[in-house]
Amino acid sequence: MYEKVSSPEKVVQKVVQKVVQEEASFKVVEKKKRVPKESTKESTFRSGVVQNWNLDRGYGFITLGSGKIHGKDTIFCHHSQIKKDGFRSLERGQLVKFQVVENPTRKNIEAINVIEL
Repeated sequence: MYEKVSSPEKVVQKVVQKVVQEEASFKVVEKKKRVPKESTKESTFRSGVVQNWNLDRGYGFITLGSGKIHGKDTIFCHHSQIKKDGFRSLERGQLVKFQVVENPTRKNIEAINVIEL
């Protein structure tokens, strides 16, 4: 593995050659950008009833009017997704329409673009 070299310049040359050879064998891999899957989004509006709402925490759950999504009939809703001016909150029993999106980081489904009826 080691060879006898007479001068420091030759040592440096050998080291540089080895480094260049090793670097040539590496592949440059670019980091992939995270893109949400289009198939997880549903563009149609659904209707439902607010099951419960926590004013202090700013979130609640909506029960679907009909059918189930991924085997669930209740959907998480955050106050930031309510489309109205002023203080955004909902009341228990209130009718709403909304779109559904799958959240890959939390591994659940959420209501977005929530509109009071």
